[in-house]
Amino acid sequence: MDNTNQITYHKWTDEELAKVQRGITEYGHRWRLIQQNLLPHMPIQTIKNKFYSIEYKRDQGKEVQRKTGKMTPPLSAQENLSSDQEQIIKKLGELLGLQI
Repeated sequence: MDNTNQITYHKWTDEELAKVQRGITEYGHRWRLIQQNLLPHMPIQTIKNKFYSIEYKRDQGKEVQRKTGKMTPPLSAQENLSSDQEQIIKKLGELLGLQI
């Protein structure tokens, strides 16, 4: 049986999220370089999906703010995150142009 289309869930570690951030900083959107140099165990599409998921959530927060005039709480205020996770989110936010 071919499992190439099988979807599996992956819980991202703090280290992996930091590597995505570092990869975007160092390589831009050159996903193959990010995958080869920083996350060789991860399929390229998974890395892209995570990045765009973070970007989409950022954009949704901006849309809520535009419509209501109210800022949505930062992700760290919405979930119980470790301080390392909060730092990674803050760095990703800065990279994406957010004020977290």
